[in-house]
Amino acid sequence: MREDALELLERVLHKLPEEVNLSILKNKMLEIDSAFDESNLHFNGFKKFLQSAPEIVTLYEVKGTWHAKATDLPANGLERSYNSDSPTATSVEPTTEIYNRLLRKISWLPCDSSLLWNVLTQLNAHFPEGFTRSEELNYLVETFGHAQTRSELRATISTFFKAGLVSQKPLQSQEEKSVFIAKLPETEQAMARIVDEAMLPRLVNACQTNRVPLTHKAVIPLLLSAYTPAELSALIETGLALAAAHVSKEDDSPTLLRSPSGCQWVS
Repeated sequence: MREDALELLERVLHKLPEEVNLSILKNKMLEIDSAFDESNLHFNGFKKFLQSAPEIVTLYEVKGTWHAKATDLPANGLERSYNSDSPTATSVEPTTEIYNRLLRKISWLPCDSSLLWNVLTQLNAHFPEGFTRSEELNYLVETFGHAQTRSELRATISTFFKAGLVSQKPLQSQEEKSVFIAKLPETEQAMARIVDEAMLPRLVNACQTNRVPLTHKAVIPLLLSAYTPAELSALIETGLALAAAHVSKEDDSPTLLRSPSGCQWVS
């Protein structure tokens, strides 16, 4: 639910003037999603909620009134040369929250591995011959809606498509409806690795676009599976190669990596 709230906050901030007081900001969020309530996220005030997301919103006080504005990714501010002789080298490093923000901008929302596995298992068992998109969502709401929001379930569906775990069956005729089939790996760990392999090239692409380097420390919390250092290095190299070789699908990718030096992997 926190990710849904952060996505809503970021969406509203980018539609408002640079300076906006907190009451206006919250009212605008409620206009879009009347169910928003920071207390459901265990915050005892709207300001506390905002203070928990400095990577998205910056707070400042003007004549006793608190205002908010979107936190900008500084132009080249997170770009870093790891050559100690470089006159532009800086000690600033990205964080997992910055990576999450970049991923949200390309519509990749974090999902729990166990939820993904449970949903995929149910889809595979309940629809062995395939399903339409409306059947998929309706079934997931009926099955998981008591514990998960619609936004969380939509995030799982989006992840499946992007990771190739759900794909469209070939149409036999133009009159046929589009039908999709779930592909169930042998284990949850295998599924988690497939999702990680789909996420990393997109993150590389987003980092290149925003001139943000990659670091082991900040990437590891984003991964669904655990990796040895050697496996992690191999995984990121694969992500770099895929990002450099392919244009991501148009629903979530800004550009192709244009230069191997545009985004660096730092051990």
